[in-house]
Amino acid sequence: MKRRRKNKRNRGLLLVAFFVVLATIFFTKIVGNSLLGDKDKPEALISSEQPSQEKTNGEKSEEVIQNQEMLILVNKQHAVDASYIPEDLAPIKYFASDRSAQSRFMRQEASEHFHQLVEGAKESGYELVMTTAYRSYEFQNTLYTNYVNKYGQAEADTFSAKPGQSEHQTGLAVDISTPTVQYRLTSELGETAEGQWMAEHAHEYGFILRYPKGKEDITGYQYEPWHLRYVGQPAADEIYEQGITLEEYLEE
Repeated sequence: MKRRRKNKRNRGLLLVAFFVVLATIFFTKIVGNSLLGDKDKPEALISSEQPSQEKTNGEKSEEVIQNQEMLILVNKQHAVDASYIPEDLAPIKYFASDRSAQSRFMRQEASEHFHQLVEGAKESGYELVMTTAYRSYEFQNTLYTNYVNKYGQAEADTFSAKPGQSEHQTGLAVDISTPTVQYRLTSELGETAEGQWMAEHAHEYGFILRYPKGKEDITGYQYEPWHLRYVGQPAADEIYEQGITLEEYLEE
């Protein structure tokens, strides 16, 4: 009799212990999971919750960087380093043969659009050629020094950039002329049919007239109907439609 009671009591204790263990496991799982933070989750779970954010941001950053390169501002207040040389300079097909061969280059994207611009002008019956495009820091230094020696610094500063302050060093600027003005860089170009065509259509190819008439106080340079600057689109369209300079566009 005593033995039966003892066995029954042992089975009761085992049942109690069993339910205590189940309760402990259940409580630990529920409370433990509620205390877990993102840093405790498996990496696969975190990735599945944010599958495309980093990739999207990366692609956007690359696009922004590219646009910023095309919109780089170089003027009397913003200079580039003497050692700066664009890595993707490409040769230009349409040029004045009596000018320096070292200047017959632009950045790849700009050169392709320049060729399209020249070919577009040809379809309209006009001949345009490059007289100078890329200039190294050293080339600009020599050019500027010669102008200062000939005209004095005050006058030279109205039409020539100091080394490091020239857009030509970026590989995005090009000086254009035509046989109508004997391939000279002259304000008379703006009065010719070729010059007027450029002023009206350059933006269609991603270029702007960089130093327009009446904006000398903003650009710091005299009117230059021959100097085009590649900025890409839609920036060129916006600048043309608003009749503003690159400085004003970037301020907006």
